[in-house]
Parts: sequence; C-alpha cells; structure tokens
Amino acid sequence: MATVFKQDTLQGKVALITGGGTGINFGIARTLGLHGSIIAITGRRKEVLDKATAVLAKEGIISFGVTSDVRSYDNCAKAVEAVVAKFGKIDIVVNGAAGNFLCAAEI
Repeated sequence: MATVFKQDTLQGKVALITGGGTGINFGIARTLGLHGSIIAITGRRKEVLDKATAVLAKEGIISFGVTSDVRSYDNCAKAVEAVVAKFGKIDIVVNGAAGNFLCAAEI
C-alpha cells in the first residue's frame, strides 16, 4: 500500500472501529491495520464481521470482531469491555457506524 506514513507508525495501538465490517469503515480499519494497529471492529451481523476479520488476517492484521448495535448503550459498553478484555486497552476510536434505522421515537 502506497502511503506517506511509516508502515509501523501505529504499532501496538488498539483501534476500535464501529461499523468496521464493510464500506468506508472497513477501509479505515484496514488502513489502520496496515500501519500496525490491532483492529477491533463492531457491527450487527456476525457473518459480516467474520468475513472482514478473515480478510484482515490474510493481510497479516490482528483483528477481532464484536457483534454490537450502536443504538444500544449497553451493547456499546459490552463491546468496549470485550475489546479491553482481549487487548488490554483502546487507543483509537472511529465511530463510523450508522444508527439511522427506522425505529419508534421515545419521549
């Protein structure tokens, strides 16, 4: 990958990317990983996370998928807890997941 940054500029950093299983957020996860970050991605669909972590692994990127829904505070807290339990810390957070699904409004 052509880049202006040193390949290991993020070595040892743990990055949590919400919605990191697909699209732009997957691209961000991959780029951070190629620069040395350990990657944790969240998303609602386990099969998407499994596919994404497999792709990252083929590129030598350590990654971990956590099923979570950003519309739920408890889900987010559990995702953070799971990442910290696995890697001991979180250094970088990219909150890229969309929460724009139709649902009942609460007052």
